[in-house]
Amino acid sequence: PAMSAYLDPKNDTAFKEIFANDKPLCISLLNAFLPVEETGMRAVTSIEYLPFELSVPVVGGLRPIVDVRCTDALGRQFIVEMQLRWEVEFDHRILYNLARAYSSQNYTGREFSQLQPVYSINFVSGGLKLKLPPDVPDDKVYYRYLFTEAELRDAHISGMEAIFIDLKKYARAADRSALRNLTKLRRLWLTFLTDVNERTYDPPPELVANPETAAALRHLEDIARSPGKRRAYDAASDGERRDITNLNAAKREGLAEGRAKGLAEGAAAAKLETARKMKADGLPPDAVARYTGLSPEQLQDL
Repeated sequence: PAMSAYLDPKNDTAFKEIFANDKPLCISLLNAFLPVEETGMRAVTSIEYLPFELSVPVVGGLRPIVDVRCTDALGRQFIVEMQLRWEVEFDHRILYNLARAYSSQNYTGREFSQLQPVYSINFVSGGLKLKLPPDVPDDKVYYRYLFTEAELRDAHISGMEAIFIDLKKYARAADRSALRNLTKLRRLWLTFLTDVNERTYDPPPELVANPETAAALRHLEDIARSPGKRRAYDAASDGERRDITNLNAAKREGLAEGRAKGLAEGAAAAKLETARKMKADGLPPDAVARYTGLSPEQLQDL
């Protein structure tokens, strides 16, 4: 078949091309996933992009970088991240970025109450690995975290919110219309993020019919046609594949080391148990040491 005109919007280059360069589409995405309808919060009407880097240099010279960071006319800040897989301590990094963004506000000569809230919206393609209770509903893909009182869930301090969206669960849902907390605009953007990729030749009709998701599709077509953007897209895909390969290799090495350690510890425990039984049967210490290979010191500790 002919080469697809579309690419995967979850790719780092594609995601930033769409949402870190096109303000109307970024505004649409923000209004879709912020709790506008749930809480009646004011919708975002205009934005200005902010630097991606949120932190000072850390060990190894790395800096936590987000995909999209912007502010609106009210001074609220928004951080958007596309995460292909759940990394160790990803939720802690989100909290760190929230705190950095909140504390970056200039409150000189102002009251603390005038500080504006910060919202973090996180799309996770590989599934969430948050610490959740076992009775989480199967129809839940949208998670909103607040700074709440432990027993009085409706009592919370405003200022920072973290939102997680489980793209894997959405993609696999048999009946997406039955999923909780999904407005029409949320479903459109989630369908765009999960159902469009390099194997797409005819995108879902509802995406073509909606002006905003249709504009996002045109961005993907533009990346596919532009040699420079396509090279950046391919480089991002290659980098992700290398990261996954290295991660899997590290896991295999860790499992092998763990098995070897487990076998060694099991053998040592078996020797100790054998020595106990031999001592209980009255064998002299030198005989126990000879048959088990344990040292006199180890035998004394039994």
